[in-house]
Formats: sequence, structure tokens, C-alpha cells
Amino acid sequence: MIRNPFALVAMAALFLAGTLVPAAAQTACSGNNLLDQLARDDPARHTAVLAEAAAIENSDGNFWKIEKPGLPPSFLFGTAHISDIRALNFLDAIRSNLQSARILLVELDASQQTPLNMAAVLAKYAQLPDGETLESRLTDSQRDRMADETARHGMPWFQARKYRAGFLATILSIPPCAKLALLSGEKVLDMRIAELAGNANVTVHGLETADEQFAALAKLDEEDMLDAIVESLDLDDQFAVDMFETTVALYAEERISILDGLIDALSDDLPESQVAADQMKTVLVVPRNRTMVDRAMPELDKGGTFIAVGALHLPGDQGLVALIRRAGFDVTRQKLHP
Repeated sequence: MIRNPFALVAMAALFLAGTLVPAAAQTACSGNNLLDQLARDDPARHTAVLAEAAAIENSDGNFWKIEKPGLPPSFLFGTAHISDIRALNFLDAIRSNLQSARILLVELDASQQTPLNMAAVLAKYAQLPDGETLESRLTDSQRDRMADETARHGMPWFQARKYRAGFLATILSIPPCAKLALLSGEKVLDMRIAELAGNANVTVHGLETADEQFAALAKLDEEDMLDAIVESLDLDDQFAVDMFETTVALYAEERISILDGLIDALSDDLPESQVAADQMKTVLVVPRNRTMVDRAMPELDKGGTFIAVGALHLPGDQGLVALIRRAGFDVTRQKLHP
């Protein structure tokens, strides 16, 4: 099995913050489920991966009810920046609770996602300082291979070389076949949620700013990220497609927490990628979870709040479900499937 845990965690940015990666449509790709492949190739390790996920607090579930005596119920939904039909099918299950909510809290509201604002924060955080490029840290061979890879993703090297490695890594982790949603104009899941709320006259408010999200990604260590990209250049192109399929399938099954154990199972031969993967989880998940809960709390204290944020923000002892429970609310999983 070809292995690249860094690509898997970078792919998981689809379930952390939609602005950090392109919109993705799985229908354009044809990948294999690597968790199923692990079950066939190494049943013992597959069992260990499932056991590791089961030990994670609130490991299963994309939809949660938040209650406190005397308040109308609120809800928490783990969303994704994809247009795969398996994800869009969740809309029917959450529709009534979403449309009857007093307020919808998302990561970024529409005011933060205007072309002008996004261009400003991209220029501020995604690019290296003037005069610097990635080429100074690459051998000629590495540069040529990376230029081929960025071109395959529709980004010429003269442009890509000016990007910080952390931003470039998220772009390269999504297979080209999955980026067709941008060209076709498909609406991804988190966009549709905001649209449903708006059509029902539900107030939509952001928990973060684009500046904060891009600043978090800019905190990733440049050397670690670049080393991980270089380490992954020799991998089969199909691997990223398989990783995308695996990640989307786990989300659709409401088992996104399995990603952590799967990363461990696939990480034996890629130490640089493992370092980058661990760093991405530390930088992009836990600090933002605390910020989102702190900012959501005034609305949760009123009741009638619907929170829709990336699915990987929900599980774990530092996830949103646990943090909201510790704030004094009852939080119970709701079924999304009959």
C-alpha cells in the first residue's frame, strides 16, 4: 500500500474550514476506500484502527442536540466543503431544525467570503514575503518535480513558488479530479446549509474571520510542510484520489474520527509527513475549537441556535461536543440515517 498520512490530514481540511481548500466534488473521481483495503491486507491493524477510533470521546456522529433546562434546544452539525451526494443527503435530516432555528452559526459568514476580502487575506498570509520563493529551499530535481505537480493542479510554478508551504500543501492534497466543482459551480454542503437558513430568514453569523483562519494556516512550520510535500512527490497520483474517497466515505458514515488511527496505520515510511500531520491537527483544530465555543456561548445561552462547522471540530476531549458539555449543556447524538 502506498502511504502518505500528510495528504490525508491535509485532505481533512475539507472538514475543518472550507476557505482553506478548493470546493470538491467526489463525483468526478474514482477512488478506492483505503480503510477497506487495510481490512483486506492487514486485518489486525484494521481492528486496531477501529479500536483507536472507538476510544476517542464522541468519536461517531455528525449531528448533536444541545439542551439546557428552560431554553429552546440548539443543534450542532459537522459539515464539509464538498458536493458529494453522500454528504448532501444529510440536508433532509437537518432541514427542519435548521430552518426553525433563531440563528445559524458558521465558521465564516458571507461578509467574510467576498472576493475582495478573500483576495486581501490570501495576499497577506498565503504568499511568502516579497523576493522570497520556495526555490531557494529546493534542489533542482525537487523544484522540477514540484513544478510538474503544481502544473497538474492548474497552478504554474512561477505562481506556486511564491506560496507558503502550508498553503501549497492543502492545494496539492486535493486531487485535480475533485476540484471540478469550482469549474462547474456546484454548491457544496456548507454553502447549501447557509442558503437554506437564509431562505428561511434565519440570521447567519460567523464564528471566525477569514483573517483568523488564514493566520492559523500560516502558523504551520514552513520547513516541516515543505519537507512533507517533497516526501510525497514520489507517490502514485491515484493515492490522493483514494485518500479523498476514503475521507468522504468516513464522513458519510459519520465515522470521521477513524482518520486519526488510519493516519497512524499508514505512516510507517514517511516520517516528515507524520510530523506535518501532527502539527496540522495541533494548529488547525484545538485552538480554533476553543475560540468557536467561546464565541458561540452567548447564543447557546439563548437557545434556538444551530451551529454548522467542519466535522473534524466535533470529536475528541477538546472537540466542540465535549467543550459544550463542559459548559453545562446536555449534548446528545441525533440520528441522521433511518
